[in-house]
Amino acid sequence: MKHNLKRTAAFILSAIMLASCVGAGGCGESATQSAPAVSDSQIAAVSPADTEVVYENVPEEYRDLFHGGSFDEAGIWTTDDESYAELIEKLREKCDMHFDGSVMVATDDKVIFSGGWDAMEIDGVTPVNPFTTYEIGSVTKQFCAAAILRQVQAGNIDVNTTIDKYFPDYPHGNRITVENLLHMSSGIPEMLEGKFHEGGDYRKNEAFMQGTMTDGEILDKLYGFGLDFEPGSRFTYSNTNYWLLALILEQVTGQSYEEYLQQNIFDVCDMPRSSACATGDVTSVPKLGYDYMYTAHCSRGSGDIHSNVCDMLRWDRALFDGKIINDEQFAYMTSLRGGYSCGWMKDPIDALCHSGSTWAYVSYNCVFKNADGENVYVILLTSNRGSAAMGIRGVLETVDKILP
Repeated sequence: MKHNLKRTAAFILSAIMLASCVGAGGCGESATQSAPAVSDSQIAAVSPADTEVVYENVPEEYRDLFHGGSFDEAGIWTTDDESYAELIEKLREKCDMHFDGSVMVATDDKVIFSGGWDAMEIDGVTPVNPFTTYEIGSVTKQFCAAAILRQVQAGNIDVNTTIDKYFPDYPHGNRITVENLLHMSSGIPEMLEGKFHEGGDYRKNEAFMQGTMTDGEILDKLYGFGLDFEPGSRFTYSNTNYWLLALILEQVTGQSYEEYLQQNIFDVCDMPRSSACATGDVTSVPKLGYDYMYTAHCSRGSGDIHSNVCDMLRWDRALFDGKIINDEQFAYMTSLRGGYSCGWMKDPIDALCHSGSTWAYVSYNCVFKNADGENVYVILLTSNRGSAAMGIRGVLETVDKILP
């Protein structure tokens, strides 16, 4: 592979800024839901025959992920596959220097490197680890897109249908297709930016951010705005597209968005610590000083999911293995028309990726190809926006440069 690390760094920074330009996508109040503490006295060999080693307090639902390697005294998992030795050494160096949060680097059949760095869960005692739950922000969009494409696959949605079918009172609905929403080419303005709230009653703006404004009230407000550009003429990132897709999903399925994702995504992928539109005791890491968050109600479809790196690995594996959508829909999902498609972008190192950022949390989900054409999944979650860009850049550049 040829690499352009300066372009990679610039892309990572711009992607994080793009996902965080609205400062939203998160939801709920953080409280305690902590994974058990890890100590070096709790290492237990599960099966000496295959060298599988786990901590006794690794949640049972995740033990199947960790085989052919071991955890060290710091709780960092590394594979025994010597072909990844240099990559592991450099990843550990980068994480030790610049990252605080949880990391997962894996293929379809093994976890190469995983652990947590330089941060504590809300209890102030438990180090962050692969089971720590974060908000994933705009990485949510690939889940919403997959849910829509499942309905396309079932014949219940046509991506070429204009959205006046679902929003008959929208003056511009007959010019915008479902495909425009999926590819961020609709021209619909950003509902989480100042323009959407300028000149309005501050009480209504507060109601919007606190989730007490109804969908109908939000739609009525949206209907009063013109389009920023002719639909289909260009790409402009707007969370409104995916909020509307979540509403379409609810109309078509007769279920709430969160119920549909639970049954058709989280349960199918075996993601026991992931949730959509949850509030209350959800994340297990503090917000590091960021207290005011948009609620799930106004960010569903665009940035409402909570997850951890283990669940995200299962999501990536299932999606790329055809367990969520068929080959035709997957090809459509990753077509990257105009540089963006269905919750995925492509960076200068030719990897599929998407970042997410809320007021407090930053996430990155990236899929590389190794020399043999196999998928390598890199997932990073942190609650420290201040150091996120440098840490994420270091990990991704290391994988790109050294991946066998």
